[in-house]
Amino acid sequence: MKRRGRLFVSLLCAFCVASMPVTCAWAECATQSDSNLLSVEKSTETFADTAVLTEGTALGNLANGGTCVAGGGYVFYVRNGDIWRMAPNGSGDTCIRAADGTGIWNLSYRDGWLYYARSDQGIYRCDISGKQTTCLVKLPGVIGQFWLDKDQIVIACGRDSVYDFYRCALNGTGLTKTCTNPGRFMYTSLSYADGWLYFMGGKFGESDAVLYRMKPDGSGKSQAVPGNVDDDFYIMDGKLYYQEVLNYHAETTSDDTTYYTGEYGDFYVKNLSTGESTRLMQHYIVENNEYVFLDLEGAAYGKLFFDKEQTLYMTDANGKNGKVLPSPAPSFWDIQYAGGWIFCRGCDTPSTWVTPSNAYRMQENGSNKLKLYNASIAI
Repeated sequence: MKRRGRLFVSLLCAFCVASMPVTCAWAECATQSDSNLLSVEKSTETFADTAVLTEGTALGNLANGGTCVAGGGYVFYVRNGDIWRMAPNGSGDTCIRAADGTGIWNLSYRDGWLYYARSDQGIYRCDISGKQTTCLVKLPGVIGQFWLDKDQIVIACGRDSVYDFYRCALNGTGLTKTCTNPGRFMYTSLSYADGWLYFMGGKFGESDAVLYRMKPDGSGKSQAVPGNVDDDFYIMDGKLYYQEVLNYHAETTSDDTTYYTGEYGDFYVKNLSTGESTRLMQHYIVENNEYVFLDLEGAAYGKLFFDKEQTLYMTDANGKNGKVLPSPAPSFWDIQYAGGWIFCRGCDTPSTWVTPSNAYRMQENGSNKLKLYNASIAI
């Protein structure tokens, strides 16, 4: 949720994908197939986010577009619609996989393989050199997100945030629809962990600012946390991070437009194993005898990121050891993090929010800032 002042307004938006091709180091020698060519052994690792910078899939990054991930000693990220790879110190920055005119997002890492979605409605996998690439499965609609869950892939597929849910094996076989969405429910925020979908949304024009969870087959739907919450929630290391919203209610303007408003409260964290929710930190800090409010913008690899009135504020997973970082862009949102690098969407005009947006990166210490692509090239 992108905020304007201290007013909570529920927005429903579509996810759009476009891209442009560039010349890539391995584009001419990489091979790919529309069939399931690679055999995959069943992984024994459990599906969870991880604070180890060299392994795993960062759920918080996927929630913000999934354009970076750490694995195999590298940082992988999307640049000009293609997959690039670099060492954590920034050396060896190389394009390893061209998108061939389609957008790439939802980067995930598992056992030496990168998994990613393309706007041709396919889920792909390549090795960390980008040379060995396979189309695992094609979906009947746009892929909103997918998650690697033990020995299967769980997929949200549809348009304009109206998703059906599917699953298949890690090698793409056995594609099955697990849940149909007949009521056109719009998933404005969506994540997944340990067999459960976590989501917010409603039918078009409606919102209850409630965070739910359910199984991918549509069963077991219940409220995940009490009360009303902001739709920028993140899951990291088996914990759910969210912000409460107080006095949430609908208002109608003079032209009969209904919007939803409320007051932002503090940040909380819920342990998904024990079910216990605790207050993480207050939603503001005091600087020069003035209140400065915080917006939760990302969570990955043991770090939390907040927009502090267009400066970047980072803490550990417990909301401690906070420090102000240089801004990655004049305006920024949807922070992602991998291997000491910060990635974000944004624009070149301060205090502005636009879509489609540019993409930027910088090292955690503020060095090596780079615009990765302009607004004309979306994720």
